[in-house]
Amino acid sequence: MARGSGVVVGLFDAVFRPARLVATQTRQGRTSLRGQLGQLSTLTVVYLANVVLYAAPLTLAGVGVRGAGSPPPILDRLPVADPVTVWEFLVGLTVNSLTLLAGTVLTLLAVHVALVVTLQSRGFLRTAYSVVYSTSVYLAGMYTVVVFLSQAGTPVAAEIVLDVQRALFATVLDAMGSSLAPPGGRPDGFQFAGLSTAGAYALSALVLLACYYLYSLYLGTRINHRANRLTSLLVVAGVAASPVVYVVATVLAQNLPFVPKL
Repeated sequence: MARGSGVVVGLFDAVFRPARLVATQTRQGRTSLRGQLGQLSTLTVVYLANVVLYAAPLTLAGVGVRGAGSPPPILDRLPVADPVTVWEFLVGLTVNSLTLLAGTVLTLLAVHVALVVTLQSRGFLRTAYSVVYSTSVYLAGMYTVVVFLSQAGTPVAAEIVLDVQRALFATVLDAMGSSLAPPGGRPDGFQFAGLSTAGAYALSALVLLACYYLYSLYLGTRINHRANRLTSLLVVAGVAASPVVYVVATVLAQNLPFVPKL
């Protein structure tokens, strides 16, 4: 979201003009390979800056710093006041950044593979533009809400989010006829009793961000690749189904001897 127009305009676009947020800034068909690589490098720098803007506040709040261990000896030789604090911050920043990075990579692969298969792709760079800005805003927002639910004393709302994940695992496992149990056990229905106002608002924000996220991917496919409506919907469906693919891959991987069991 860190474009030249500024963060404020970027936030306005994210809420009211998502089509403008994900629209590509490149003329790929008229640009040399060197120019395209330069644009991709610039986009990568912008994305990494957005990742840090997402991960740094979470790290400062203490998310992801557990289990950092002792700092390496090199920090003792650097002019830092507290090597332990610096090490914990670096570890937490890395852990929190990798979470968003993994989600971005999976989305990027899902979207671009779907475009290539349907013969609608107009280049990887155009896909990268829409995915980078979608994940930098909406996916990062979803992750932040999930962290908030786990940290802000909203146990009912946090349990609902966990139950959704367990229900997904259980459904896929049952469909595959697997005898494995979902991580954390099978959900015993969704319990809304005792849901706090903050928890309800957070869950509503999570649903809204998820809708924005999928809609922005639809817009990015339509605008940047000039794909038709059906193809764009198939791309969105592929991204929405990626958690199912992850569960299936996890189940299949259990048959490999070197993979830890659920």
